[in-house]
Amino acid sequence: MIRDLLQRVGRSVDRRFLGRLAEGVSRPPWSATAAGVAVAVSFGGIYHVPEILGFLDYWGPHCIWPGLIRHLPMLCCLAYLARRANTTVETAFGLRPVRVRRVMLSGLLLFVLATIWMLSILGLLTWLGLKMGPTASGGYMRRAASSFFVFTDVTVWAPLCEELACRGLLYTSLRTRCGITSSTVLTAAVFTSLHNPGTLVEICGHFFPAALFSLWYERTRSLWPNVIAHALHNGIPALYLIATRT
Repeated sequence: MIRDLLQRVGRSVDRRFLGRLAEGVSRPPWSATAAGVAVAVSFGGIYHVPEILGFLDYWGPHCIWPGLIRHLPMLCCLAYLARRANTTVETAFGLRPVRVRRVMLSGLLLFVLATIWMLSILGLLTWLGLKMGPTASGGYMRRAASSFFVFTDVTVWAPLCEELACRGLLYTSLRTRCGITSSTVLTAAVFTSLHNPGTLVEICGHFFPAALFSLWYERTRSLWPNVIAHALHNGIPALYLIATRT
């Protein structure tokens, strides 16, 4: 009886949360060479566009959505690759309209699991005597709590662009030559480095949830659950700061 119940629960979870939600690819429909060039251009932009635009006071009022501008080279590369492959970015990565309820449930479950996983790892490392240290994202969240444009950048553009960059472009490009495990580990490492972690605790806090995000995309073939979970992860701290601001 218990075994039958567990099987029914497992089938229900697979159908509602983990089943394929869209027809997005886990391997891109373009060549490994084209994917490699696109990755180099995209991540070169992510790392260096802020420096190039530094003379415009990049994090100040001259730039309404800094996260979006930072990812413009990546968005251009994806549009170019999709056009060459006679497809669209939305089709390739499962961003076309899908069943809202299933996507929302999948994204919510991903957020809950990633949060539990992250907090468990952070709690274990803290218990072992490792310190969190100051985070660069803390100041950005405080700016998000005081600016509508920064808030939308944190909760809309950053989740969408980071998921397109890391899961959509990088992970799928690695899948042209590597297996799921290697692609997941390498993508999580790059995602972690993008957030400039200063301690081992911060590295682990970014790395392991990022690995889960890649595996989730491999299973669902839709980036929408990842975007939703990422937006919740970014938005809840900002909303908390807004609610407690005096």
